[in-house]
Amino acid sequence: MLNKFFVCRNIFVESVNFDMFDFDFEFHFDLEHFQADTQALAPSAMPQNHRRKRILLNILINLGVITFLLGFIFLYTSIFGMKNSVGAISIATSILMFTQMDMGIKTSHAPIAIITLFLFTAFSSHCGVWNPFLGILVNFISIFLIVTFSCQAVTSKVYLPFVVCYIFNQGNPVEGRDFLMRVIGLLCGGILVSIVYVIIHRKKKHHRGIHTLFLELHPTSLRTRFGLRLAFALTLGMFIGDIFQLPRTAWIGMTINSLILPFLHETRPRFIYRISAQFVGGAIFFLAFALLLPREYHIIGIFLTSYLYMFFTNYAFQQLFVSINALIGAYSLGTPLQVIGMRIEFVLIGAAIVVVTNLIAKYGKPIDRTKRMWEHHRLQKAVHNSHHFPPHTANSGHSKNHKVHKD
Repeated sequence: MLNKFFVCRNIFVESVNFDMFDFDFEFHFDLEHFQADTQALAPSAMPQNHRRKRILLNILINLGVITFLLGFIFLYTSIFGMKNSVGAISIATSILMFTQMDMGIKTSHAPIAIITLFLFTAFSSHCGVWNPFLGILVNFISIFLIVTFSCQAVTSKVYLPFVVCYIFNQGNPVEGRDFLMRVIGLLCGGILVSIVYVIIHRKKKHHRGIHTLFLELHPTSLRTRFGLRLAFALTLGMFIGDIFQLPRTAWIGMTINSLILPFLHETRPRFIYRISAQFVGGAIFFLAFALLLPREYHIIGIFLTSYLYMFFTNYAFQQLFVSINALIGAYSLGTPLQVIGMRIEFVLIGAAIVVVTNLIAKYGKPIDRTKRMWEHHRLQKAVHNSHHFPPHTANSGHSKNHKVHKD
């Protein structure tokens, strides 16, 4: 019996790849999918002083959430394969998220968008890894489309489960039967999420449909600007990961996903915490897990960091647990110091990409420049046409000549 337990434990650790809880456990029940500017979407944050009487209730609720999340991963991977655990967290957290939020479109249209987006992440990310240079175009367009068609307001961050699913699919490519199972898994997951969505939001009334999201595309809108910034940054990070064959490209992508926010000023307070947490978390990981706790008990650390994470809404504390959890999941990639160094390096690469992207958006203003160039071109064309092809009136020479020739 004990041997069976350790076999299951080894399969679980190696297949679920818990550094995905670098989902950054940024997909958070106050994960990052539910964090900071977005209020907690699951009742998982530790209550404030005036709610201390509910501490026990919140402890039980958090336990239920983590049990659901891990149980869903077990079930999903047992059906669709260990290599496709990347989709399990996206689907599970989508279910949790959509119990509190909606996409801002008609409830009848939402299932179409949800299922299509999950399938789209599978196929487009698969095409993007064929060639790093082809991936530049595929990844950029795909991420922009995901942001555009996943929600009406990007401040709601409903786009996060689909973007994160794309990041991990792209960073963990599969072929043949595994890819087929990935597609089937995301299809089934999308259907499950859609059912939950319709049940929860069946009474909500929205006038916008999927087609409206397309019609509302405008270069000056917040959604378009944010979608372009996120697509540019993630595409650059994925290109670097592909061209250098990095073992954890998703770490770069999740750092970018954590720091690129709808409003530029939101990045600054997060930036220092994201980086400093890697050093502090690396030190804790080295002392607690590399030196003290035997490797066969690391599964305890995975459960513990995942559970404790849900009690904090402060971004700095969240990132500390994210860092430790990611390092535990990547323990097999090398020595503890090598894994810590790689984590810090990849987070710094992602942070640098965010800085470059935001500087371009703030000072380069590519969208505004493109808009001005387009307006200038239209103005020149209008002046040219008015000069060479003046408007004709009934008594103009052209009209008279036309009348004479006609008679």
